[in-house]
Amino acid sequence: EKSSDSVFTKKDITTVDENGVESTQKGYDTESIYKAVNSFVTNFNAVVDAVNDSGSESITKRAESMVNATISNLKLLNKIGITLNDDSTLSLDKDTFMEADMTTVKSLFGENGSYGYRVSAQSSLIGYAADREANRTNTYTFTGVYSSLYNAGSLFNGYF
Repeated sequence: EKSSDSVFTKKDITTVDENGVESTQKGYDTESIYKAVNSFVTNFNAVVDAVNDSGSESITKRAESMVNATISNLKLLNKIGITLNDDSTLSLDKDTFMEADMTTVKSLFGENGSYGYRVSAQSSLIGYAADREANRTNTYTFTGVYSSLYNAGSLFNGYF
């Protein structure tokens, strides 16, 4: 059961037909959903850009998992206006998105196990791996030896 603050919670949508007659029915707030998906795309691209600057294999492998999840869902993503660029970043076409079937968007982003959920999990793991890598780079002490936090560092203590 989704909470009432989910962008996929249907709301009362009022429309006016060509005769000026108003009607209200439950529907998706596509503008709010677009903003959320656009934010996802922006964050995805920021992670990809940051990973490109990383020399860490564990971080790179997590990013590859994000891209592979994207490739495996590319047909559906294309239907909602999301394309994968040559540099592994995403692009979102608003016009295509606004015309897309919101149940497809919901299946990609609104459920546990969905594409968005898996990418988010990989992104969290990238953050964890980056924190671990950052801790490793801070292990060279003021006395000129590696601290015990970095196991391989002790191999170099005798040379410095």
